Amino acid sequence: MDDRLLPSPERVLRAQLCRDMWHVLVQWQGMPSSDATFTPKSLQFALSTILVLQHYLARSNNQMILNKAISLRGCRFFTPIEGNKLICLRAVPGYISYNFVIGAYSYWGPKAGRDIYHMASADLMFGGITIVCGIFGTLAGGFILDKIDSTISNAFKLLSSATFLGAIFCFGAFCFKSLYGFIPFFSVGELLVFATQAPVNYVCLHCVKPSLRPLSMAMSTVSIHIFGDVPSSPLVGLLQDKIHNWRSTALTLTSILFIAAVFWFIGIFVQSVDRFNEQSGVPVVERSNLRPLLDENEDTRTS
Repeated sequence: MDDRLLPSPERVLRAQLCRDMWHVLVQWQGMPSSDATFTPKSLQFALSTILVLQHYLARSNNQMILNKAISLRGCRFFTPIEGNKLICLRAVPGYISYNFVIGAYSYWGPKAGRDIYHMASADLMFGGITIVCGIFGTLAGGFILDKIDSTISNAFKLLSSATFLGAIFCFGAFCFKSLYGFIPFFSVGELLVFATQAPVNYVCLHCVKPSLRPLSMAMSTVSIHIFGDVPSSPLVGLLQDKIHNWRSTALTLTSILFIAAVFWFIGIFVQSVDRFNEQSGVPVVERSNLRPLLDENEDTRTS
């Protein structure tokens, strides 16, 4: 297999403290200064080492040694920009799948409840469960994400685990023949499923530049409606017309939550950079003219 080179940093522009951790703004070789990204402190030493090697090897015109030193055979590395694009591609399809199920639940849920469990007030029952679980589930998702350290990777962990467990409970709820078994299982399932609201919006906001946040949220919102809850109701209706069994229809619909969990699980392993705290107000020219921190450190040592 061909060697794949790590994205090489050109210089460190500045540093800032975020959530009790220092991040450095790195400009990558071959990329414009507008694509500079913040890198956590854990990678600062590695980046500084590469920059020092580049500084001294440039004098001897022996860049090949550096390229071999920072390359790994048979591995695929993404630049932070590529990683963030893949993050969006993993977050939105999962969000669409999730919204597909929720939209169909809200429309066909009462009808299925009356047919399967002979609910006297199915609209009130499903509406009450959705409202209560929606409020507490959304708040719980945000609270848990704050407690486990708000990062894109942790957000995907919460998304995949909550959706997977919620899918199990909702799927199991429709397997019960008794209404008294359905209600608690379905309530817990919806509570878990609604816990995804905070982390999925966190991902959509933190994987793009500050200037692109409105566009990111707009595209996410439009996508989940166009491909999610808008077509879900007629498609589920067509399925029911074909099989004439509300329990099987509900179980098939709920299975789509497992697809959402898979999409979000893959997002855990995609390299990404949290770009939420980048200062979009600094002009590109001004940012590129900032003195690298590495040079300042060298001046301090020589003096």
